[in-house]
Amino acid sequence: MNTLKNIPQKIWLLTLSAVLGLLPMLVKAQDINIPGPNAVHVFNFTHNVSVGTINISLSPNTHSNVLWSFENLPAGRTDPVMENGEEIGFTINGIVVKLPNGATTGTAGSATAQISGTGDPTTMPGLPINFRIRIVTDSGGGTPAQRDYQINIQRKPLDLALVLDRSGSMAWSLDGADFSPPPGESRWELLQQGVSIMKNHLEVLAESDDQITVRMFGSYPTNNGVVVPGAPFNAGTLVPMDAANLAALNTGGSLWTGVSPLGNTPLGNGMLAGRDLLVPAMPNDHNKAMIVFSDGEQNAGNQQVKTTAPNAYTQTVLGEVLRSTPPNEIKIYTVNLGFSGIAPDMMAQIGANNGGSFLNNGISGTVTDINNYFMSMAFTTQITNILSGSSPQLVDFHSSVFPLAPAGHPVSEGSFHVNKGASSLIVTLMGPGRRYEPHFTSIKKDGQELIQYVKRTSDAGYISFSIKFPVPGLPNLSSEGEWVVRAALGANPGKSVPYALMAVVDDHGLKPVYSLGAQRFKVGQSMQPKVTLRHLGKTLDHAKVEVWIVKPGDDINDLVARSKTDFDQQPGDPGTPGAAKLSALMKDSSFVKRVMNQQSSIQLAYDKTADAYTATFNGLDVAGVYQAIFHISGKDTALGNIQRFHQESFYVRFPDIDIKSSNIVVSTSSSGNSVITFTPQTSKGRLIGSGWGSTITVDDTDATIERVVDKGDGSYEIHMKGTVKEPVKISVAGEPAYDAKLTSSQDCNDPDAGFLTRVKCWLISIGLPGWIIWLILAVLAGVLVLLGKRKKK
Repeated sequence: MNTLKNIPQKIWLLTLSAVLGLLPMLVKAQDINIPGPNAVHVFNFTHNVSVGTINISLSPNTHSNVLWSFENLPAGRTDPVMENGEEIGFTINGIVVKLPNGATTGTAGSATAQISGTGDPTTMPGLPINFRIRIVTDSGGGTPAQRDYQINIQRKPLDLALVLDRSGSMAWSLDGADFSPPPGESRWELLQQGVSIMKNHLEVLAESDDQITVRMFGSYPTNNGVVVPGAPFNAGTLVPMDAANLAALNTGGSLWTGVSPLGNTPLGNGMLAGRDLLVPAMPNDHNKAMIVFSDGEQNAGNQQVKTTAPNAYTQTVLGEVLRSTPPNEIKIYTVNLGFSGIAPDMMAQIGANNGGSFLNNGISGTVTDINNYFMSMAFTTQITNILSGSSPQLVDFHSSVFPLAPAGHPVSEGSFHVNKGASSLIVTLMGPGRRYEPHFTSIKKDGQELIQYVKRTSDAGYISFSIKFPVPGLPNLSSEGEWVVRAALGANPGKSVPYALMAVVDDHGLKPVYSLGAQRFKVGQSMQPKVTLRHLGKTLDHAKVEVWIVKPGDDINDLVARSKTDFDQQPGDPGTPGAAKLSALMKDSSFVKRVMNQQSSIQLAYDKTADAYTATFNGLDVAGVYQAIFHISGKDTALGNIQRFHQESFYVRFPDIDIKSSNIVVSTSSSGNSVITFTPQTSKGRLIGSGWGSTITVDDTDATIERVVDKGDGSYEIHMKGTVKEPVKISVAGEPAYDAKLTSSQDCNDPDAGFLTRVKCWLISIGLPGWIIWLILAVLAGVLVLLGKRKKK
């Protein structure tokens, strides 16, 4: 067990003694020495952790009639405490700073100023809070002294694990239609680009005690399906999130050395490897998060993620808890490619049931454009979700092109606004490859050229710059205003080249919180998005808030199941028949056009009772992957122009299964075991399709599922061990699929069965009770007998 018992008693006692011995010095370190000198004292507080009460004393404290006053007070303070017309107290970012009562008339030398706070959620990390306390003894005629103080409100350190899919299908194109795509267009290469862009943001956003590790999964049972990457992530522990270690995440960095797409997809084994690295031998007080990326279905491993109750999506089939337990509880954020079968639903449920969120690329007809930007942005988007409430927020995303230039270098320009209060800005231009030599030529804020003050970086598929405030040499420069970014291509491609621009700010004052209203959705249900928008704890109720809903043009699972398309399973990393059929169908432009994303939008209105912006969306009419893209815009007298974007993916499941339309038939195998065949069809007349076999359960005390055969056309064969007992309950993905009596009939699958047998099997399939079936058959038999007698006459 990981307890203090693992530490030798002598070392533990010496450490405790040393800490206790330092306490008097630590307390005195913040006092105001009379007459001085007094160096700046820094208080480091942690976000959402109670400050308690800290006393600032005088040393010595034997003086009398001490006058106290503030100097150099920070902007943004609220709730002033006044005494004789002078400010002796204020609140800022949830921290209360107050001089002693009687500060303006004279106090005893034993009086103290106080800093206090309860760890209120409005106490957000941010820029340093600076102020000065000045004192004069003997009613102003004695010895003066002063001390400058700085308060830093820090978030808890982050321990981050990346768990990445290295299976054979990662060599395919993004849409799965091409198993050997052109250079730069494989899932593996786009994964490297997305991780590198995330790294670029972490270099700006990471704090001193943040840590990171990486594990990959593939090729089970070799090394239990876990792939240990190159240095520095080959260590058995997390490593500091510093520039040297983060450099390994670059495209072609040491993380990727000697690793290429290969093998199967043991998702659960990979997640447990990441989990174990996040759980240290000695518990620490760090926030813990895991980003899990997979491009498809889990098809290997002894620790597959459980997809049936109880403990679905939170444990493996062998009972291992995915996110560990307090105090080492991990939030799991998922990134997924693929849009049919169980894979996107499973990844969505892993995120929702383990404290995180889910992102998926969905489907689009412009694979090399929009979907490439998804891979570029997905990991950075999840970082903003992991650190939400502590800073990073997306302020702009737009796509454009470098236009065709008959001669010279193509140039393009874009602009966006940043509000007041941001401590840093990161801008990334994605799209043009290195062969086109993209580069920034001008970076202006409100007309002032700043390109010489920014830090510029680049890697395969993107260029970026970052800037932190205040800027050395430009003390009056702030983030607020209009930013205009101009870029050019060093090489003329002879055609227009698309790109996208993403801007992220580190803003600790403005706090938007987004919600879809539920974690799970089914076709026909309503979605109720909600947004709260606060600045330093105070609601902003005058913004424009809208949600763009992107949904599939048709039910992909139903279309794939009904398709007669020929398909081939890829060796090494096989998926379900439905996934293989979809790869073949993605080569059909008419199919792609039919399922291509459709977009609609709704505007959220401010609800004073809920203290939030709310709306209702009733367009969840097909099953599949949806995107919700929130957009906040507005102007505020204190903050200036506000722009925020936020993306969430969610999966809409099929509606209730229609028992009568699902053609359920039970037969008996030659070994005497029951075989249940059915084609789950929904109340909307759609097939739920292929890929749901692992979620099928049969509630029967006398028989258990031995295996489920996915036929690829929406039908399933459930091979039982034993004979099912009437009545039987069948569920798919936790949804009831059948709850009635099954009348066994070995001849229902006989193609030469007679008329009455076929009628009997049809009556069974629509779910009629056995006695009604036999009554109908008896009547039919009687009618047939009478008709036969008449024919003889």
